[in-house]
Amino acid sequence: MSRLARDVRWQSRIPLADALTAAEAFAAVEGMKVEDHGPGRLVLYQGSKWKMRLLGGWFVSPHAIPKRLILTLERCEVGVAVRMELSEAVGFGILDDLFKQRINQSFDLLQSVLAQRLPPHLDPVG
Repeated sequence: MSRLARDVRWQSRIPLADALTAAEAFAAVEGMKVEDHGPGRLVLYQGSKWKMRLLGGWFVSPHAIPKRLILTLERCEVGVAVRMELSEAVGFGILDDLFKQRINQSFDLLQSVLAQRLPPHLDPVG
């Protein structure tokens, strides 16, 4: 079970097929590994527990912090409904306030990059 998580939803005017292509491109560019996929759903993993433990959570780049992203895309009246479920995948250990802040910054970065590829039609909800 994750100790830090974020669940963000928005709608975009992009058609579902184009949104799926954009989501796959997002995963590739961000260096995320596909753990599972299905119709309109991608489970992605980014980061390295080994690298984080070796260098320390405060010293690794945001991309190296282990995190899981479940991305769900569904057709809706304006185009596509996007659900982005982010969670840390650090495992055991202490999450002090500084490290929690770094994890949240890495979440912010991923959310921002995905929102550029799938621009929100409405303000994010969630």
